[in-house]
Amino acid sequence: MSTIGALLQKAYTSFQQRDIFKAHDCYIKAIQTNSKDACIHVNLGSCYIEMKQWKKAFEHFHIALELDPQNAGAHTNLSQAYRLIGQMSDAIRHIQKVIALEPDSRIAHSNFLLYLNYCPEISSQELFDYHLKWGQQFSYVPKDRRFFSNYPDPDRPLRIGYISPDFRGHSVGYFIEPALIHYDPKQLEIFCYSHVPGPDQTTQAIQTRVNHFFQIHEMDDGTLSNQIRSDGIDILVDLAGHTANSRVLVMTHQPAPIQITYLGYPTTTGLKHVDYRLTDAEVDPLGESDTFHIEKLIRLEPHFFCFPPLGNRIPVSPLPALEKKHITFGGFHNTSKLSDAVVKLWSSVLRQIPAASLLLQAAAYDDPDIVRHFQSCFEKYGVSSNRVQYMGRLPFDHYLRLHHQIDIMLDTFPWTGHTTSCHALWMGIPILTLEGNRHASRIGQCLMKALGLPEWIAMDHQSFIEKAYDFSQKIKELDKIRVNLRNRVLQSMISHKKTYAQSLENTFRKIWSQWCHEQRR
Repeated sequence: MSTIGALLQKAYTSFQQRDIFKAHDCYIKAIQTNSKDACIHVNLGSCYIEMKQWKKAFEHFHIALELDPQNAGAHTNLSQAYRLIGQMSDAIRHIQKVIALEPDSRIAHSNFLLYLNYCPEISSQELFDYHLKWGQQFSYVPKDRRFFSNYPDPDRPLRIGYISPDFRGHSVGYFIEPALIHYDPKQLEIFCYSHVPGPDQTTQAIQTRVNHFFQIHEMDDGTLSNQIRSDGIDILVDLAGHTANSRVLVMTHQPAPIQITYLGYPTTTGLKHVDYRLTDAEVDPLGESDTFHIEKLIRLEPHFFCFPPLGNRIPVSPLPALEKKHITFGGFHNTSKLSDAVVKLWSSVLRQIPAASLLLQAAAYDDPDIVRHFQSCFEKYGVSSNRVQYMGRLPFDHYLRLHHQIDIMLDTFPWTGHTTSCHALWMGIPILTLEGNRHASRIGQCLMKALGLPEWIAMDHQSFIEKAYDFSQKIKELDKIRVNLRNRVLQSMISHKKTYAQSLENTFRKIWSQWCHEQRR
């Protein structure tokens, strides 16, 4: 093997072992030997992303494209770099180039569909059309022409299979937990198919709670489909849609008589092979959302999710404005959601309230280049950098304590907060959100209505600005909300774990009974 070949092999191995700095050093030496190799620049850029040096990563991805405009890896990584700073139109532009270069890339297609959900300019019809077009490439055999050995007894115990790459420290792993704990073992036998190469404590905890747990990251779709069929799964539930490392394509093999998508993705999969999507009447109103789904929508009651209470280890703090004498807004969202339109709206709020400040928290803010980018975005809209504070990744307890500094949370659009919003509410912080027009944009309003706080839902941007100002002037009211909000969460249906699990179980039984009835015709 040549010297540069040995360097690249060492760099690759080091990167896979998460020794990013060693990989970086090897790629630097390789570039000194051959600076015209686009792939080396792409890989070096990937190291810089991991090292929280976004600007250098961006530069090397662009150098790679100058050397090789058809380099799919450079376009893929640029799309992810743009996603980190909320520039989703640019992220989409580069992922479309990947699709043109590699039309069979399942990851590129799923990334494209995922990214569309972040774009306010994409209508519900367009979002549906893109998903439908993608799904049409997969052959489909109608159910009445397929044989399933599952015995059609409507009253027998059911075998439920959940597939997810997020049975780990992830929001999906957190929200699905009540369904994996509070089910009736006389009615349901639970199988989890986990695509998690690096299991963590959450993975291990889930594994101990269910009847059967399989690690599937080394299985291809055909092998996984055979496993599911061999396990006699009656209802197969995909928990990822088009999010990272999804195995939704196993649904195209139709290994189970009933196939469902749920929780991890906010819209249709685009696949005829998926029979149902589980949701609720608030985020997907009857008569509005059904048209934009290839799956039949089933609305859980009262909500499509359950927020398991976090306990009282970290208490709710006094309202910080009582001591600071000014309002501190917060935004703890993934930076993918911080588009220019969001920054513009939040800046309008801050300009209306000159004494107010804004505290942002996300893992991406560990990168000084990304912080500088958002500083320039806020400055463009008249908000000086000293009014916005940035915090990076924190241990979970520290992250919860950071809420002690926040009076009001500002929500994003068109994809609102969910996990972070639940955390904020638990910590006594109300969320100012916009009324939405599809599932991803209605989660904030779903939460605030569930807690009896519909006045925190703004009809439009002007209303959002006015409400932010009005609430900022009502310190006593904010204090009262803060004192009582955790109890509101506990008393609301969003935290009733057994009710949620029973609703899910009843839904499974209903659609299973319907399938059994169809088999007897």
